[in-house]
Amino acid sequence: MPILIAHSEDDWDIPAKHSQSLFEAFLDPKLPSIVGIEGTKAQLEVLEARYKAREALVDKREIERVGNLEVYERDNGNRVEWLQTFWGGHNRVGLHDGVVDHMGQMFGFL
Repeated sequence: MPILIAHSEDDWDIPAKHSQSLFEAFLDPKLPSIVGIEGTKAQLEVLEARYKAREALVDKREIERVGNLEVYERDNGNRVEWLQTFWGGHNRVGLHDGVVDHMGQMFGFL
């Protein structure tokens, strides 16, 4: 099943970083592990490798007047998408026309 994580930049109740962390959790198994890495140089090398691997896995784009979208396609062919809208607040992001339109396209309702 595809997964959409939508969050508004102007959510004053829950920081958008929480949704970003959830999106990153889907990516983490595909990135080089930092577990057990010691030493500044080794850590920097692994972090650089993680950054490059993430860039190769994630498609980024802006949806005009809506927000920024990051898409990761999983091994099973389903996508995980993180849409951070420019506005919508805590309670209205799901009612945002751009989010509703994107959900319709993503899940085949349109």
